[in-house]
Order: sequence, then C-alpha cells, then structure tokens
Amino acid sequence: MDDAQRPAYAKNEAIEFHDSRLANIATEGERTLVRFLSAELHTSEGSPGIDPGENWLQPATLIVEGGSFCDPGIAWPADVYNGEITVTVADPNLGGWQGGSLLHLPFTTTDSFELRLTIMDDDDNWWDLVIAGAGGHLRLEGEPRHLQPFRGKE
Repeated sequence: MDDAQRPAYAKNEAIEFHDSRLANIATEGERTLVRFLSAELHTSEGSPGIDPGENWLQPATLIVEGGSFCDPGIAWPADVYNGEITVTVADPNLGGWQGGSLLHLPFTTTDSFELRLTIMDDDDNWWDLVIAGAGGHLRLEGEPRHLQPFRGKE
C-alpha cells in the first residue's frame, strides 16, 4: 500500500500507545509535549484496533495544556510497552470517559486528562510515567509509513 493513500482522518483512526516509540517528553512553559518518533496508528472502517484495517507509523506530538513533567533521567528514545489515557468530563452527570490504550483521532479536549505510560529507555531502564493536564490535543507530523494490514482482534 502506498503511504500517500492515507489521507488524514479519512477513516476511523486511533493511536495505540503500545508499540509506539517516544522521542522525548519535555515541558515548555505551561505545556508538556509528548513527542512520538513513531506512533502506531490504526485505521479502520469500523472500530480502530478491533476491526480489520491498516496499521501505520507516523511521528506525532501530544500537547498537554497545564501539564508538567520532570524527566527522572530517561535515556531517550524509549519504547512504550503500556499506555492508558483517562479523560475526565467536566459535567459530573456524564461521568468520566476512559479512553484505554487507544487515543481516538482527532483528539482535542478542554477537559482534564491523565496519560499513564510504561516505557523502556535505550539503557534498558523501565519507567512508569504519569502526565496530567487541563486539556490538550494530538498533532500528527511528517509522513505516515504503512506498517501492515490489521486483520482485527479475534
């Protein structure tokens, strides 16, 4: 499949944290930037990561508003082994929204959220990270690279 065939948000899409690779995480002013060297992107006509579709790799940045992060000495880049996002909806009658291990695209929120990642850095050190913010969005960057067809979960 030609990489140029994947137009942005043409289908249902989601970033799967597991199997993604982080360039780094940095704080710039009131923002925390979670930079992915290669985010694993699932596209599907149905539910991404569940129904058949395609897998892609693409650089991306998750911009976390009002977040902060203190790097404990991670040897970047790092592989993501587990990840989960929880968005807390401001209306208490709606309850919280649990995104789980997939971040559905496009992702933009003004609600509070928390991202938990388990990563292994290039020195083979394991880290459990929590990045919380008061809103944010994900920006896809660069060109996608087709990885493989996804047959769906069985």
